[in-house]
Amino acid sequence: MPEPLAPGSSACEAEAWDFSRAEEVWREFSPLTPRGRDAKEARIVLADRREIEGLYDGAEGAAAALARMDGAGRDRLIYLLGRIPRLPDRLGEESEPALDAIDVFIVKKFLVNYRAILELLDGESRARFGLTFESEALSSLLAKGGSDDDSFFVSDAYDAELASVRGRIRAADAAIALRKGEAEAAAMSERGLSFRGRSFLVLPAAEAASLFSCEGELRFSVEPYDSSNCIARILPSERELRAQAEREGLLGEERARESLVLTELSAAIAAESGGLGRYERALLAFDLARARAVLASGLGLTRPRLGGGRLAIARGRLIPCEADCARRAQPYRPLDLELDERAALLFGSNMGGKTVALQTALCLQVLAQAGLFVPADRFETEVYARLAYVGAPRPGCLEPGMEADGLSGFGREVESLARAWRMVRDGGAFVILDELGRTTSSSEAEAIVAATAEAFAAAPGTRCLLATHFRGTSPSRAVARLRMAGLDRAAARAAAAPGLEPAERARRIGALMRYEIVREDGSGPRGNEGSDALEVAALLGLDEGILAGARSYYSARLGHAEGDRG
Repeated sequence: MPEPLAPGSSACEAEAWDFSRAEEVWREFSPLTPRGRDAKEARIVLADRREIEGLYDGAEGAAAALARMDGAGRDRLIYLLGRIPRLPDRLGEESEPALDAIDVFIVKKFLVNYRAILELLDGESRARFGLTFESEALSSLLAKGGSDDDSFFVSDAYDAELASVRGRIRAADAAIALRKGEAEAAAMSERGLSFRGRSFLVLPAAEAASLFSCEGELRFSVEPYDSSNCIARILPSERELRAQAEREGLLGEERARESLVLTELSAAIAAESGGLGRYERALLAFDLARARAVLASGLGLTRPRLGGGRLAIARGRLIPCEADCARRAQPYRPLDLELDERAALLFGSNMGGKTVALQTALCLQVLAQAGLFVPADRFETEVYARLAYVGAPRPGCLEPGMEADGLSGFGREVESLARAWRMVRDGGAFVILDELGRTTSSSEAEAIVAATAEAFAAAPGTRCLLATHFRGTSPSRAVARLRMAGLDRAAARAAAAPGLEPAERARRIGALMRYEIVREDGSGPRGNEGSDALEVAALLGLDEGILAGARSYYSARLGHAEGDRG
């Protein structure tokens, strides 16, 4: 049995994820809660069949729940899920300082929106995802702190003494305002200065200097403003200073009483922390299931069938490639593949669709083990401990270790193959190998390809698809031999009329490639169907002399290294 994955780790190698183009489907996956977005960002590909089937069941349950709601209900559900906040991590840790008002507000906001979501869902949906609510007392307690569901403050309703302190603060504020008003009235009547609530005035220097001669209780402070003006302020009277000092003392009492209230609220929240955690986990499961259901509906995805011991794909679509073809007004052919063998060699010329076929199979496997439905009419597969890719990186991506490890291209290729083989030995893997041996001589490459295919075919818990140009490779019948149907040559010759621009010739040739996999039965010499590559080269205008030589070499080679499969 393979070792279970460590929590938070993925069964899919980064190179496999990138080659499969799964990211271009994954970005359409749209959980709405903070924890849901975290799960999306983690890109976890699972290796436990029961866990994966549970995600499939959840997606079907969410789809049924959405179908039982009307359009307004579904819209409100989206709104409420988007309003769910991330609960603070320290709710249940009594050794931590008391929560601040913002943390308490977050808990209140979570409960308000969580409860509203439950009210939208029927009993079957709530039971399916464990969406319960047993926090009425806490909700009522937090509801005291705010005038509505979107606010929280430590209100007078929490503590009678706090209400008393705040009453005295208001009285002190009124006394201070009265004293200020009296001083401003005196400044107007005695000096003709109109402050009207302003804290200072800018006066000419001579006028400001005269303020120091003012008699009575009214006093001013004067400081330079610029070369000809000064800033004048009314100094507080003794009665105003006493009121301010009283107010400062009352503010300290208010802070102390608020701190006591927050401590009590923190204790109440800590007592409910287990329930809050259950609510958040249940809501995460529902959010992810809803996102899976919405993605499946939007892209026309179907539930994979796991555990059949074979790989079967009916009209499997590589959605990014399908979109590329649509933009270019080119036809797109979904993939059909039936494979009982543990390993398969896939032959075909460049432009024949081998890489897209491999990407399609790997993308379906990645999405399936990530708990998503897949773009295929039918997809039967097993669950593998690891998903791996060995081959050249997609265009625009550096090869692993390039410019850093000092290895040659062949060295990096062998290192990647060795890593994939360790995965196979450690518990099995789904492995895609694209043009293995591309960095060494053809005879050496054929030997490596044959031995690799044979070894992977004998490994339990493993499926290997290996694309290659080396048709002389002849492993045992445990390895399936597949090929791309290739170019419809007669139609291509008719379509590639003289005088066409090279780009137009290439487009027409691409449209006439038969992107389907056919099985070779292994009888008779291989290669008699001719060379797509030479035909494409001719259609693209390669010199006839070079082509004649190439055809001669190609025909001679057919009679040498390509014997029957043993």
